[in-house]
Amino acid sequence: MENKSTKIIALIAVIAALCSAGAAILSAISSNNAYEYTKAINTASVSLLDVNVTVERTSLDSVSLKFLFIFENTGNETLRISSISASYFDFNTHNFSVIYEDHAILNRIHPGAVFNQPVNSWLTPIDKDLSNKEVERRIPEWTKLSILMKIKFSSIAKTDSVTYFMGYKGMSKTYQLSKNEYDKMKPFLPPRYKISEL
Repeated sequence: MENKSTKIIALIAVIAALCSAGAAILSAISSNNAYEYTKAINTASVSLLDVNVTVERTSLDSVSLKFLFIFENTGNETLRISSISASYFDFNTHNFSVIYEDHAILNRIHPGAVFNQPVNSWLTPIDKDLSNKEVERRIPEWTKLSILMKIKFSSIAKTDSVTYFMGYKGMSKTYQLSKNEYDKMKPFLPPRYKISEL
């Protein structure tokens, strides 16, 4: 009888030890997940907040399109922008053009700081006899562009890059480019703007 009780006590002790070990493993996994989550939300990253568009007739036969990209450092680390490249693709002509490449920002971007980056393009030639109002009305007929911007940045935790594909159809705002639109322009893009996982 005493031997049976000893076996039961030993079995209970083994089960308790196993439960304790399991709890320790779950605690370690949970702790690691919490660490990875905290690290992810604290790591510096670039997020596009908005794009302002200004349309200006600069001469009788040309119109300037000025895009101001507004970004934010969404992490809790200071980041450095090592390279910004901007290009555009014209859906009407299938023309891809580089606006600028590997432009570096001198100042560090602190946590929560907002910064902007201008991109200019032009519509030319246009009919010199058209009034400003007629030009403004017809810009959506003439224009279907994608503005492409690639930003390379680094912080204490990582070096990374982000690419934005924005569409423009002559309105006062840009829009998020669709996958179908991306697929149409992909054959004309250089490797830096090709995304294999889409």
